[in-house]
Amino acid sequence: MPRPICVACQVEMRCIKNDFYAVLMANEPPEPYQIWASDKWACPKCGIEILTGFAQKPVAESWQEAFANWPWR
Repeated sequence: MPRPICVACQVEMRCIKNDFYAVLMANEPPEPYQIWASDKWACPKCGIEILTGFAQKPVAESWQEAFANWPWR
């Protein structure tokens, strides 16, 4: 799979963290409802960061016990 490219700088981004957890928020009411594992990438020139390489399904969902016990809570 090709690496992400920074649109502004036109250079390949670099992976700076694997297993970066992203919390997906519901719209109404605004509250967390899923936790996803992803990879965090950054542009070596301008420093902009993105998340990509998401897992096929969430690590935890709001109705699960694992979600209630997640360390970020």
